[in-house]
Amino acid sequence: MAGTFAVLGDTHFVHEGAHFNALKLGWPGGVTEWDDLVRNGWMTRCVTPRILEEIRSQKVDFLLHTGDIIPGHCDTAEGQIEEMEQAIRMLDTAGAPFFFSCGSHDGVLGGKEDAALKQTLYPYLSSQLGQNCQRSYYSFSRMGCKFISLDYTTWDQTQREFLDEQLRRSAPEEFVVVFGHPPVVPLARPFFTGEAYAVEVAELFARYPVHAYFCGHTHNHAASIHRFGSHETAQLMSTPLGYPDAPPVPLSDVRPILPDAGTFRYGWGFLEDTMPGWWLVTVEEDGLTACWYALGRGWAGVVSIPKSGPAEFLQVPPCKSTCGALPDMAAVVRARIRLAGSGAHGAALGQVLFNGQPLQTGKPLVYFDSRQFIDIPKKLFPCIETQNELTVELQNAGESVGAAVIELLLNNGRIVRSGVSPFYTTNAAYAERLPHAFALRGVGKAVIPISFQLDAGQAEPFSL
Repeated sequence: MAGTFAVLGDTHFVHEGAHFNALKLGWPGGVTEWDDLVRNGWMTRCVTPRILEEIRSQKVDFLLHTGDIIPGHCDTAEGQIEEMEQAIRMLDTAGAPFFFSCGSHDGVLGGKEDAALKQTLYPYLSSQLGQNCQRSYYSFSRMGCKFISLDYTTWDQTQREFLDEQLRRSAPEEFVVVFGHPPVVPLARPFFTGEAYAVEVAELFARYPVHAYFCGHTHNHAASIHRFGSHETAQLMSTPLGYPDAPPVPLSDVRPILPDAGTFRYGWGFLEDTMPGWWLVTVEEDGLTACWYALGRGWAGVVSIPKSGPAEFLQVPPCKSTCGALPDMAAVVRARIRLAGSGAHGAALGQVLFNGQPLQTGKPLVYFDSRQFIDIPKKLFPCIETQNELTVELQNAGESVGAAVIELLLNNGRIVRSGVSPFYTTNAAYAERLPHAFALRGVGKAVIPISFQLDAGQAEPFSL
């Protein structure tokens, strides 16, 4: 029964020759495509191979990939096939076979961009399973575990019935491990899942015991334990996308964590683009031990998942919050406001005021992304106080904005952050579903308070 497997997702392997239009001609198909291809192309060359080498050194029995193997949306179907073939060759350097769940960028089976799935991934999967695989969800058993792969891009009643049957037929002595692309319970990146998928999978998790659910999609790293009915399931997320030398950014320092208090236990989380990592899971007779490895830092977090009884966080990464009191402004060399938002075509902000002073805005806020900022010019540093107001104009129905946090870079290299604001939305459904995180507003101005801690304590550097 004993053995090990690794888990990673969201590799977004970039074959630059398949994206000539975006990278060379400047014709991206989406508002973030060019930036994503450049960033993820660098990580394809410089980060993912290092993570796969770490996995290879552990001599795991196999690898689970939680989707978005490639960025897709290539210039041609032939280019997408070549991109997937090259990605498979890179994943093979881990020295173990891999199984996968479909992500939103890999192509939708039965859709117009499914050539890479049909001609590369599914023949590969069929050879691993020892049977012809014709659908985008499946199950297999190894090492005393039942593994169930789901595809949220094709989620329907038939797949729901498949999951119901697989969970119902799981033997009492088996560990049940489910993996899919999006989280069942989004953390920090609101609604970044499939709505029907998340609701219906959660209903089945409440009916049958599931030991662990591995996922990605949000590009964050997070370990949390969620209660579904009378059962608890560990939801574990990670991605190799990130800059290994970047300072770690804890999720709770820059985002509301989102689930209702009392429904989950939060172990840790780090924001996308920081702390690239992966999971190593050891299977023993009485339990699973999931170790999260941050690239180049050794393992940083451990979750114990017994066959019966509650899961526990055995080790939490020794990170300290960067949120603190307002420092001496003479020591501040740069100031900015990190902001997230979304809308049908992005939240295109109108006038933005900081403590009554106008600020220059940039691109629309899209996908509740984490990489968008509004700079506070040095001439406005005297306006930064312990209690602040950011006034944002929401111009269109359905727009949302929030998770506003002031970030101050000090002359000694430390970063001090304010607390994090809630989200503000013109979408009534958002406010109804997450009333503790989303405040409903009409189109027009939203006044967002942003406060530093009142005590004199200072933010501490990380010690990972």
